[in-house]
Amino acid sequence: MLALMKRNITLYFRNRVGMLMSLLGALISFFVYIFFLQNNLVSSWGHINNIKPLLDAWMIGGILAITGITTAFAVMGQLVTDRTEDVYWDFEMTSLTPLKISLSYFGSTAFVSFIMQLVVFGIMVGYFRWQDNLVITANKLLPLLLVTIINTIFSTIFSLIIVEFINTHTIYSRVATIIGTLVGFVVATYMPLGVLSSGAQRFIKLFPGSYIAASYRDLLTKHYIASDFPQGMHTEFIKFLGIKISIGKHLLTFSEDLYLVLGASLLGLILFIVINHLKYKRN
Repeated sequence: MLALMKRNITLYFRNRVGMLMSLLGALISFFVYIFFLQNNLVSSWGHINNIKPLLDAWMIGGILAITGITTAFAVMGQLVTDRTEDVYWDFEMTSLTPLKISLSYFGSTAFVSFIMQLVVFGIMVGYFRWQDNLVITANKLLPLLLVTIINTIFSTIFSLIIVEFINTHTIYSRVATIIGTLVGFVVATYMPLGVLSSGAQRFIKLFPGSYIAASYRDLLTKHYIASDFPQGMHTEFIKFLGIKISIGKHLLTFSEDLYLVLGASLLGLILFIVINHLKYKRN
């Protein structure tokens, strides 16, 4: 099982083009922010102290949520390839049980998603530290690690479910492109949540990844909002940027965001088990 995990991880990192494409959504969000969105937001909120590093922290949260999903789906591409080339069925003829084979793909996907989030976090923090003097305090690191783990679990299960419905690599490539470009919208990174219509906001609130982005943003921006924000503007600002997401009139807390994602992940895992059972029982 560990050998199969190692193989999947090695194949992902060996494919440089595929690895870059798995970061497409994160790269789009980053360049949209650098060249367009940052200046517009700064001009709107320029009277707030340290607005640039605050917005940088907000963007990092969205990019990390995107990275977890797109890299997980990229690793799952190997499962599609193995099935289309009948390699998967060769594994079933070994001593590995179907459960161990599934756990191998799950483990390799989770490992890559987790590592890539850490790598992207380091690059983004380094860049914005250099550009705008962004500060991430040490007491944020453990909670950030917790969010990264939960995002990894959700992203892996999300990818597993989608891949179960994909039978060819051509379809997989098209779906990967759609996910890579669309995920930046559904975690409110291409544009702030408050800019979108009420219908679009409701759609975004249906996707668990948006609550991961909110969790990251809540942690990363809390220092700046607590110390530099004018009285009376706090709630309006965090709702506008999606730093906290409201359900009705209730603003979800950091813990509630994570419980919601864990609950969605558990339901997703049950759904995957049912789909997988029915699929292979039929075969």
